[in-house]
Amino acid sequence: EIAAVPVIQEHPATAIIFIGSLLTLVFGVLNIIVAVVVDTFADARQNDLQNLAEEMEDEIEHDRKALAKLFAKIDKDNSGQLTLQELIEGARQDPGFQSRLRVMDIDENDLHQLFQMIDIDRSGTIEVAEFIGPLSRWAHDSKTAPRFIKYNMLQTMHLQEDLYVLSRDCFENLAKRVEDLALQISALGKIGYGTQQNESQLESRHGSKLRAPAGLLSGPANPSNPSPSSPLTPLVSDEILSS
Repeated sequence: EIAAVPVIQEHPATAIIFIGSLLTLVFGVLNIIVAVVVDTFADARQNDLQNLAEEMEDEIEHDRKALAKLFAKIDKDNSGQLTLQELIEGARQDPGFQSRLRVMDIDENDLHQLFQMIDIDRSGTIEVAEFIGPLSRWAHDSKTAPRFIKYNMLQTMHLQEDLYVLSRDCFENLAKRVEDLALQISALGKIGYGTQQNESQLESRHGSKLRAPAGLLSGPANPSNPSPSSPLTPLVSDEILSS
């Protein structure tokens, strides 16, 4: 500043150069300070994330132990498996289980669906691992409603697939039966046509046998002068002679 002031007084135009240099130095120093501060907070944040992860792991482990104790309390018959009725009774009677369900935004009406979602192997009962895993994860997030919606959508898709397969099989069986009926009707039509032809042929044959020759039925036109070729002539002559 001591050197710059006299120069600026003698040559005022040089003030632009000195002011620009001063601003460059100030902003450069500020950038260095900001970079150091940001790096410091980044390192602290990384350390906090590691600490947070460790704390979460400890919390999850503690929560798993609490859920194991809760499972043992709900399992009245000590079978190592929970039925739907035991789950409902536990939700009604155990305060700890009630608090957990309240945090997960699950009421008694949702217990049946919750049971189906937890029962992964569809055995009709819930084992310890099936009980602890989902409840431990779901209690630490706010995605219970989306999980229920996703489960319902998956169930609906499975039902639609089953309905499609069933409908396809039914239509295939129906088409096969219709084809079989068409073949049977065609065969019956051919048999009936053949029978009708045979009957008409038999009728024509019997009719030709039953019809006598015209000469035998009508006889000679003039009995007094029978035809020499008529078979009745000898009989007439014998009658005349005998009379």
